[in-house]
Amino acid sequence: MTTILTKYVWPGVLLLIAVATFFGSHYYHSFHQQTLNIATPTTIAIAPGTHFAFLVQQLHSQDLIVHPSYWLLHARVRGWDQKLVAGEHRIPAMSIRPAALLRKIISGDFLPSHRFTLLEGWNFEQTLKAMQEHAYIDMPNTMVNGLLRQHEQDHRQEGRLFPDTYMFKGIIAGDVLLQQARAIMAQKLAVLWQSRADGLPYRSADEALIVASIIEKEARLDEERAKIAGVFVERLRRGMRLQADPTVIYGIKEFNGDITRKDLRTDTAYNTYTRKGLPPTPIAMPGEASLKAAMHPSTQTFLYFVSKKDGSHHFSKTYKEHKSAVDRYQLGRR
Repeated sequence: MTTILTKYVWPGVLLLIAVATFFGSHYYHSFHQQTLNIATPTTIAIAPGTHFAFLVQQLHSQDLIVHPSYWLLHARVRGWDQKLVAGEHRIPAMSIRPAALLRKIISGDFLPSHRFTLLEGWNFEQTLKAMQEHAYIDMPNTMVNGLLRQHEQDHRQEGRLFPDTYMFKGIIAGDVLLQQARAIMAQKLAVLWQSRADGLPYRSADEALIVASIIEKEARLDEERAKIAGVFVERLRRGMRLQADPTVIYGIKEFNGDITRKDLRTDTAYNTYTRKGLPPTPIAMPGEASLKAAMHPSTQTFLYFVSKKDGSHHFSKTYKEHKSAVDRYQLGRR
C-alpha cells in the first residue's frame, strides 16, 4: 500500500498542489497587483436584472480587463455577483487595480446621481404616475397595475409615503423607492405621535395622519396649518362634521375641477358633509409641517374657515361670523 501511495497517489497530489499554487499566485498577481490602464472614458450600460457575467463580457470585449474568469471567481467569492446596480456606469480614464475597479462598479461609484421628488399633497395615483415617468425609476406596467388594483380595493397605501427629494445612483427599482418613502413616513409619524399635545381626539397615529392629509390639501400658508388643524380638532371634539371639501373631492371618481352642491350631498365614505368623524384613510401625502400641525393644533376655538381667494383663510368662531365671511370673500357681498 505504501508503495502504491508513493508511486501513484502522492505525485498526483503534489501535482494538484503545484497547479493550484500556480493559478492562485497568477490570480493574486493578475487581480490584485497588476494595474489596468484605462486610456479613454467608457460607459457600461447595465439593465435591471443583468447577470454579472454580462458585465464581465462587456468589460472584456472593450479590452478593459483581462482574465475575465478571475473577475467571475472574485465576485462569486465576495458575494458580489448578485449586487449589480443598474444604470450607466461612466468609467473615466484612469489607472486602477482590477479588484479596486470591481469594488467601485459594485458600489455604484461610477453612476451619476439622480433625484426624484415626492410632492406634498400628491395622492397615490399621482405618485405612481410620476414614478413611472421618471427615466431612472424602474416601474414595470405589471407593478403599477397591481398597485392600482390594490389601491382601488382598500386605499391603504394613501398618505403612507413621506414627501421628500430622494437621491439615488443608477436605476432604482420602484418598489425599493416606495419602501424607503414608506419607512420614513412611519418613522416620522411615530416620533411626532410620541410628542403630540395632550387631549387630542385621535385614537391612533393613523387618525392623526388622516387629519394631517386634510390639512395638507386645505392649507396654502404654513402659518395657517395649526389654525386649520385646530378647527378640525375642535369639530371632532364636539361631534360636528368636518365639512372638508378636499375629502369630498377625493371620494369622487372622476372629479372635473368644480365641486357642486350635488357633490356635497352625495354620500361616499369620504364625504365629511354627510358623515361624522374622519374618512377611512388619508387623502394625500402630508408633509412634515402638516404632520406637526395635526399633533400640535392651535388652541383657539375656531370652528369655521373660508378661503379669501388669495391663498389665505378667514377663521370664525361662530356660524354667523362664518356666513358673513362667506358672503364677503366668496360671493363678493359687503
